[in-house]
Amino acid sequence: MIKSIYGPITNPKTGESKDIIVNAIASKNLKDVLIGGGIVLVGVVYLTLSTFKNGANAFEEAEYETLKELNLFTN
Repeated sequence: MIKSIYGPITNPKTGESKDIIVNAIASKNLKDVLIGGGIVLVGVVYLTLSTFKNGANAFEEAEYETLKELNLFTN
């Protein structure tokens, strides 16, 4: 359950003031949980794969430059 307390509303005639309190259930049904969880899972998988790919490319580039600087390539 999510509980949020917002600012007060005041009755100008009586001076009585009361906070706005909202109580809401986190998710209405299983469909919302599955869709939200699926989106998060797809995002994590995408970021993991793209990071791995970029890291592998950066390693290959650094390895090539190191071999070139050490004159280890033969014609």
